[in-house]
Amino acid sequence: MDCEFNCSDVYLTREDIIDLKQAIHSGQLPRAKDGFFWGQDAQEESAKYYFETDKEFCERALAWLDQGKVVWYSPWW
Repeated sequence: MDCEFNCSDVYLTREDIIDLKQAIHSGQLPRAKDGFFWGQDAQEESAKYYFETDKEFCERALAWLDQGKVVWYSPWW
């Protein structure tokens, strides 16, 4: 990965989506470590709130890949 992550599209593979799906289902999403700015204090609450939406994204992303489409994440902060 390029050292400059911000504003750089990250293309997701089938393996990436499957890993994300497993992390969502097992409650093992990575946690930010550096303070309030990253939402450290509300991460577990947010994971519970977005659980269904995140599951739906994974299913849609896998279907898009099956259709030959590309899935990417475009971070900006």
